[in-house]
Amino acid sequence: MNGEAPATLLDSYEPERIAFARVVVATTDRAFTIVTRHVSATTSRR
Repeated sequence: MNGEAPATLLDSYEPERIAFARVVVATTDRAFTIVTRHVSATTSRR
């Protein structure tokens, strides 16, 4: 925060964020699939 970080620090920002974003998307996709399967199975029993 004092302007003391090397300029190369910014070079690692995007790759790190992209990796994290991929994990978030994959986790969200899995959760959505589980929930929709559960809802679909519950709905078909009625």
